[in-house]
Amino acid sequence: MKALAFLLLALLMAADPCLAAETNLVANGSFELSQRQPDAPDDWAAAGDATVRQQLLLDTGRDGQRCAKLVCTEFKGDSPAAHAMICQVGKVSVRRGQWYQLTLWAREEGLRGGAIEVGLSNTRPWGNAGLADAFVAGTKWERFDFRFRATDDLPAETSRLQFWFKSTGTLWLDDVVLSATDSSQEWFPQISTAGAKNFV
Repeated sequence: MKALAFLLLALLMAADPCLAAETNLVANGSFELSQRQPDAPDDWAAAGDATVRQQLLLDTGRDGQRCAKLVCTEFKGDSPAAHAMICQVGKVSVRRGQWYQLTLWAREEGLRGGAIEVGLSNTRPWGNAGLADAFVAGTKWERFDFRFRATDDLPAETSRLQFWFKSTGTLWLDDVVLSATDSSQEWFPQISTAGAKNFV
């Protein structure tokens, strides 16, 4: 009977890919593809003005496979484009009112304060599409999770998913996954009090 139940579940998952695995809206989020430039990940680019010296490379990721490595060796200027940034342009599409979850692994070295900003923008007309957040990475790999609700319908061709910082230093990114979700953001998550004598 258990074998039959397992077979039915396998058939359902094969019939509905959404059950088998979440749909990643990010292209090459694992950074394994590198056919256009041998030392850089496909579908990703570095962005910033001429006062910032930066380079986007491939490196060894958290699981021994590939990851993205953004190295900034010179930083000056205070314009809106004065940043070291890894971004994906023209790939991500979201629907207004839908909740999304972004997960990623990251680490850093040499960033002032260690803060990295993350956002999803519409480039025409310019505006935030619902994701505008920040995280502080350490020198060891750590997983980060963000949930947001899309504020507008964002066509892929005008989208920019971006991770940036405003200093010299190095950022590593791995396994970037963006997918639709049914659950909203939890501002005050409930902590279980089962078995606890002091709830404070």
